[in-house]
Amino acid sequence: VDGLRVVDRFYVTGKHTLGGDVRFSPAQARQITRVLRMGVGSRVLTFNGTGQEWEVEIVAASPRQVLGRVVAERSAARESSLRVVLLQGLLKGPKMDFLIQKATEMGVAEVVLLTTRRTVAEGSGKVPRGERATSEAAEQSGRLTLPRLSGPHPLEGYVTGPGPGAALVLWEGERVGTL
Repeated sequence: VDGLRVVDRFYVTGKHTLGGDVRFSPAQARQITRVLRMGVGSRVLTFNGTGQEWEVEIVAASPRQVLGRVVAERSAARESSLRVVLLQGLLKGPKMDFLIQKATEMGVAEVVLLTTRRTVAEGSGKVPRGERATSEAAEQSGRLTLPRLSGPHPLEGYVTGPGPGAALVLWEGERVGTL
């Protein structure tokens, strides 16, 4: 699309249809009107994680609310055909958000969070900004889908238990086999 920059992409949940309305979140409205200085008539791209994106024309704009109308639908093959699942031990603080962001940017399909013997109890209950970190990273990297986040699961049960298991596990302490 002529005149659109990569950063002019927004993750907006819900169904998108040609000619349909799109409501942006208050945070997105602030970014559109204050940071990007866009107004009525400007166009942005939106995606909802289903593998498509839409060109949306802004029809009403204020710093608290932006409403757009879908003017074009696009299909793009930007996702890798290789399905990579990252098994990751929980990290403390902003390190977890950073890891999820970078994994999203690299095209990981799923991030499975694991608890280990050394997991600090305060970090084992939740992912602080998981969906927000993935949607922001997908907006900036051009992805059309968000990786699935699951867990936390105990390491031993996930790798050796029923289910898909692990096809390849990289461990820094490996001394026998090599990649």
